[in-house]
Amino acid sequence: MGFRWLPGRFAILVDVESSEVTQVLDGTRRQLPRRVTAANGLPLVGILGRTASGRGLVVFVRHDDGLDWTIVGARPMTQPEGVEYEKWEAEQ
Repeated sequence: MGFRWLPGRFAILVDVESSEVTQVLDGTRRQLPRRVTAANGLPLVGILGRTASGRGLVVFVRHDDGLDWTIVGARPMTQPEGVEYEKWEAEQ
C-alpha cells in the first residue's frame, strides 16, 4: 500500500508531526480504519493508530487507485476515539 502527501498539507498539521503520521501508517502497531466524510462531502478513511511513542492519532486518507492513497490530514485522537481504539486494541 502506497501513501503520498496531498501537496501543501504539512502546513495544517497542528500538534502533529509528519514523522508521527508516517509512524502510524508504516508502523508495526495495528490500525483501525473507519469510513468518514469530510466537511466538503469527500469520502475518506480515518485511520486510528499509535505512533512509536504510543500517541494516538487519526490519519485521514483518500483512496486514489489500486493500493494508492493520499494523506489529506491528521490530528490527535479525541477522548472518545481513544476509548474506542483502546477497546479495539484489547480485543485483538
